[in-house]
Amino acid sequence: MNPKSFFYYIKSRFWEPSGPGRYRGMDTLRGLCCVLMAGFHLTYALVAYHGAPAALLSAPWAFALQRISSRGFILLSGMSCRLSHSNGKRGVFTLVCAMALTGVSFLWNDPIRFGILHFMGAACLLYPLVGPLLHRLPSIPAAVALLAAYFFVGQQLPIAVSSPYLFPLGFVAPAFTSSDYYPLLPFFFLFLTGSCLMETLQEQRAEPLRRKLLKELRIPVIEGFGRNALLFYVLHQPLIIAILAVCFR
Repeated sequence: MNPKSFFYYIKSRFWEPSGPGRYRGMDTLRGLCCVLMAGFHLTYALVAYHGAPAALLSAPWAFALQRISSRGFILLSGMSCRLSHSNGKRGVFTLVCAMALTGVSFLWNDPIRFGILHFMGAACLLYPLVGPLLHRLPSIPAAVALLAAYFFVGQQLPIAVSSPYLFPLGFVAPAFTSSDYYPLLPFFFLFLTGSCLMETLQEQRAEPLRRKLLKELRIPVIEGFGRNALLFYVLHQPLIIAILAVCFR
C-alpha cells in the first residue's frame, strides 16, 4: 500500500461520507449505540473523577445503557463483517486504535487491557477463519445455537487462573483489572450471531425487512454518529472528561 492509499484508508476508517450503497439503517442503529454508550461513559466519568455516588453505575438505567450499547455494537460489527471484503485490514486498524487508547488509559491510571475495541479488532481478524465454516450452516438455527452458547458460556466466565496472559479469552489472574473488558469468550459467539442475522437478511424473502431496517431507517444526526463510530468512540471520552473538568473546576 503506497502512502497515498494508506492516507485515504485511514481517512475512510475515521470519516465516511454517506453514499447510495450504504446501509443507512445500520448507521442509524450504530449511532443509537454511540449515544447510549456516551451516556454511560458520562455517568462513569462523574463517578470516577468527580465524586458522584458509585451507586449510579449499578442503577437499572445505567446497566441498560451499558448493556444495550455494547451488545448492539458487537452484533452490528458481526453483521458488517458479513458484508466486508477487508476484515483483516479492519481488524488490524481497530487493534492499533485500541492499543493507543490503552496507552492513554494507563496515563489516566484507569487501564483498559481488553476493551470493546480490542475485542472487535480480534474478532475481525478471526472472522475470515470462522466465517466460511459458519456460512455452510442454516443461518437461523446457527444464530439460535450461537446465542445459546453466548448465554451459557457467559454464565461461566470469567474464570480465575494463575496465568496472567489468558485474559483475552476470558480467563483472568486474581490481580487482573480492566476498566473495560470484553473477552473473546463469550462475546465472539454474539459477534457471529450478528453475521448469521445479516445472512438471513440478505435472503430474497427478507427483502422487505432488509429495506425497512437497513436502508430506510434514518435519523440524520444519529446516522452520522454511526457512520463514523470509530471517530466518535475515540473522541467522545476525552471530550466528556474535558467538559466535566471545566464544569467542576
